[in-house]
Amino acid sequence: MSGREPSKPSKVAAISPSLQNFDLLPDAAYLRPRDVASLRDCSLASVWRDVKAERLPKPHKLGPNRTGFNVGELRRHRPAREAA
Repeated sequence: MSGREPSKPSKVAAISPSLQNFDLLPDAAYLRPRDVASLRDCSLASVWRDVKAERLPKPHKLGPNRTGFNVGELRRHRPAREAA
């Protein structure tokens, strides 16, 4: 044994594929609330707080247990300081 600890997965590996390719996603695509939290580097509670404060667009109900944010609406709703 070399005495080395096994390598930990990098943060990049933990990013979901939808976030890695966010700029390539069509405006009609949807992101789960957890992905929006990762994209904004905030908690899930902060995402819902920002929806309530209208800093984020309202999500869409995609099914009985599925909610998603429209990518096109997220892009249009992004404040000018984040877009630059």
